[in-house]
Parts: sequence; structure tokens; C-alpha cells
Amino acid sequence: MNKKLIIIISSVVAALIIGGIAMFFIIDGIYKNDIKNRKKFELVYEDFTYAKDEDGHNYVDITGLSDEGKKKDVIVVPFQIEGYIVRGFTTYYSYEDYVDFTTAKTIYLGAAEYQSERLKIGKNSTIYGGNLGLYKKVLKTNSDQYVSENDYNSIAKEYKNHDKIHKASVVFDFEYENHNYLYVSSDTDGKINYVPEFDLQNTNYRLKGWYNGDTQWDFSTDLVTDYTVLTAEWR
Repeated sequence: MNKKLIIIISSVVAALIIGGIAMFFIIDGIYKNDIKNRKKFELVYEDFTYAKDEDGHNYVDITGLSDEGKKKDVIVVPFQIEGYIVRGFTTYYSYEDYVDFTTAKTIYLGAAEYQSERLKIGKNSTIYGGNLGLYKKVLKTNSDQYVSENDYNSIAKEYKNHDKIHKASVVFDFEYENHNYLYVSSDTDGKINYVPEFDLQNTNYRLKGWYNGDTQWDFSTDLVTDYTVLTAEWR
């Protein structure tokens, strides 16, 4: 091969390599800068990091666990954060494929079902709530998922292997603003373990009580004996 041609080819290859390296650092810089800008929208509330909806809707999405949240075995996703309804989860601000909840052993997802399949859960976890898509991860991690009766029936139809999905003993139904926000809970010897806490700020809604049919539930004396749905009554 002509010596001159070899020099030209070598120069072109070297230029391509240098150009590729330069392009890598440019793209990497843009990527890291974009993450940094998105991180500015992440806020911290108790056990969680979250982000408000950029279009101004009255909800927030969980982006992960805070430093405090990562220390806890039991995580309870609230119905609201500072007056905003917790809709679900998002990876938009992290560029990750998942929202990391692997440090928790027991997770109450509350009414946060949106993109709950994005959760990364640890092995042998116990999950209360979540959508049908999350069940795939439940199977892979040998975890257990407790859901409402309707969701249980849907998953049982979808999966032949549904022995890791269970019908919860108690479900809270908020029936708020024409939406049925379901909060899956649990009981110990009939006593309900977690009652959703909320403060509907900037609205005229005030909770009258939780009702099992037409009867108001007395948390001090009433016991769960079968699948129980408690519905919110508002003033």
C-alpha cells in the first residue's frame, strides 16, 4: 500500500477517534447537566423525594426514598404531600429505569398506583397496593402483594401462577372528587394497622368518618373479620 495513503488513512482514523471521544464528553456533559436541572425540581418530604406536576395539576409523584426513608423497614406512602394527592411514581428526574424501594421490607403504597410497576423492590418484600404490572416484580423477588378484591380477581385471571398475590383484609376508599382512591391496609388480630392520614388543604372537604356500609367504623372496638371496605364520608 502506498505510504502516503497509509498516512492519510491513519490520520482519518485518528480524527474519527478523537471526534468520537469529544462527542462522548459533549453528550455526557449534556446528560449530566440535564439530570442536574431536573434534580432541582425534586423535593423532600419525610421519607420520600417527590416532584410536583409541571403542568400545575393537584398531584405529585414519588421519585424515591429520602435518606431517612432508606433507614426504615416499613414505608407508608401518604395519601397527600403538603396538600397534593400522591398520584404514583416517576423516573423522569433520575434517568433511571426504576424508583428504588429495595431497602424497605414492608411497603404500603396507599392510593399511589400510577407507574407503580416502576418500583424496584427487595427480595421477600410485602407490598400493600400497586397495579397489575407490579406483580411481575413481586414474582421475580419472591415477594407478596396484597390488593383489593377487584385487582385480585384481575391478576388471578391474568396469571396462572398467582400464589404470591393475596386479597387484602381491609381497603379504604376515599371517593374523593369523583375518583375512587383505594388505600390497601392490613390488620393484626382484627385491629387495622394503618389508617390513611390526610389533610385536604385548600378545599372544603372534611372527613365525617369511615363507613362499613351504613355503619360508621369504630377503630377502638370494631374488628376486621372478613374482606372489609371502609368508605370515606365527607362533610
